[in-house]
This record gives sequence, structure tokens and C-alpha cells, in this order.
Amino acid sequence: MKKVIMKDIAEKANVSLATVSYILNNVEGQSISVETKCKVLQIAKELNYIPNLNARTLASKKSGLIGIMVVKDFSIDIPWSASVYIKLINKIENKLNKIGYHILLTNVDILIPELDIILQRQLDGAIIIDVSEDIFYKISHQFYSPILLVDSFFKDDLFTKIVLDYEKAINKAKNLLENKQSFLIADKFNNKGVMDKLIVSSGLDEDNILFVSSEEEIAEFIKKHQNSKGIIINEFLSLVVAKYTDPSNLAVICTSCCPEILPTKTKKITFNDSMADIVVKLITAYIKGNYSNELNKYCVIEID
Repeated sequence: MKKVIMKDIAEKANVSLATVSYILNNVEGQSISVETKCKVLQIAKELNYIPNLNARTLASKKSGLIGIMVVKDFSIDIPWSASVYIKLINKIENKLNKIGYHILLTNVDILIPELDIILQRQLDGAIIIDVSEDIFYKISHQFYSPILLVDSFFKDDLFTKIVLDYEKAINKAKNLLENKQSFLIADKFNNKGVMDKLIVSSGLDEDNILFVSSEEEIAEFIKKHQNSKGIIINEFLSLVVAKYTDPSNLAVICTSCCPEILPTKTKKITFNDSMADIVVKLITAYIKGNYSNELNKYCVIEID
């Protein structure tokens, strides 16, 4: 008879592997409903689940390795995308190194996600950036260690999400443009929740919003908005947009912490420099089992 493992329970209960692990290991500080706990425990009993004490012992040993996974759609032709999160990742790595952790940085292909190499490594925790829900659950259903999400909106009360305050940033951009903005351009995110947030916050119809898949799209889009004012999400994207329009007509929301690269005429909206600090504080706390009441809330990074 096949040995029952936590993954079997997670699949039957339709919850993440992390949820099952938290329940069966009686991890405190988790906001898991009584209904879910009872369901998981009942299924474990029905399947005659026997805890693997050796695996539990191994799991208690720390490797000092934290994974940073950046989800990528390599079918999209935007070469500047490699720069979008690089400063944040460098800051996180530097701060983790100072307290004895090392990172494993990997790109996850959204179309062909190869997770075996990641899952074979003994990671103490994982930081996942701009992830779609389906890819996220493919990872979390097989991953025992704490997971922290960055730049990702979706409903799941078990995992902490660290996000930029796009709504306030867009409102500030509108003010800088004297409420005369007529378009918004952003890279195409993997996380649908981020794009939905941008659409709603902009107040624009879909004909005036471009989620970029190629530079050719930008050139064509700007032709339809010549001499108009617009909001651009991300500094590196704005440098490309500025090739086709006057930079003084743009308000750039600086999501890569690199406002210094922008032309002087460009209006800039920046965020406070706290995301890397928050990421490191939370992921190391969760690795140590120190969960707080803030676990199930979004951690929002404010504009300056």
C-alpha cells in the first residue's frame, strides 16, 4: 500500500501543502479557520496518515539558504524586464548575508515552470516575486518552508503579501499632471491582481491603458496619444516610452528604486525605501516560527 504523505492530504482537502503542514505540526500563530483544521485532520485520519518523524527532524535543521523566485514570461519581448527587481534583490541579498543567510536566485518560467530543482534544495524559506495564482499554488502545494509574496495581490489568508501602494502613487501622479493624464503604460505583470489594481486606480478605459509585451506596442500606442500626458509604471519602461514622446508629459511611478536614471523633465513618484527591510524582517521571523497577527494582512509600502 502506498504511504500517505502530506501532499495527498493537501490535494484531497484542496488546500496548500503549507496549510497541512501547519495544522498537522500544530504551528502556532496561523490564522486558519476551524473548519479547515477539522477538514484536514479528518482527511488525515481517513487516509491513515502516519507522521514521518525523520522528515520532521530534517525539516528542523536550517540550511541558511533562502530562495528568491522571480516569475518570468519569456515569451514577452521586453529586454528591460531583467532590471525591474534587480536593486530590490541586491538589497535583500546584502541584508540577509549580514545576518548569516545566503540566497538562491532563480527565474521561474510562467509557461514551463520547472520546479524540481527548487524543491530539491533545502530552503529555509522562499520569497516569490510577481507570481500568478496558478504558479504560486504549484509551488506552495509542494513547499514546506515559509513563503513570502512580493508585488502580488490575491486572496489567501495564509500568506503575507508585500505590495506597493499603487493607488496612492497613481493619485499623486494625477496631481502632478494636473489631472490631465490620458493614458497609463505598465509592463505586463504575471499577477492579475496588480494589473486590476492599476486599471481601477487609473480610472481610464482599456483603450487608454497598455500592458506592454513589446517595444513595438509602445510606439504604436504613443502615436495615438501624441502630445498627451501619461503615467508610466517603472523607470526602465519610462526610458523606452520617452523615445517616442516628450518626457515632460510623463509622470513615472518609480517601482525599481532608480529615480536617478530618469530625465530631469520627468515627474517622479517614489516609494519609501523599506521593502527590503520588511522582506528580510518577515522571512527571517517566519523561519524562526515567530508569526504575528500581521501575517494575513498586506504589508503596503507607502509613497514618499
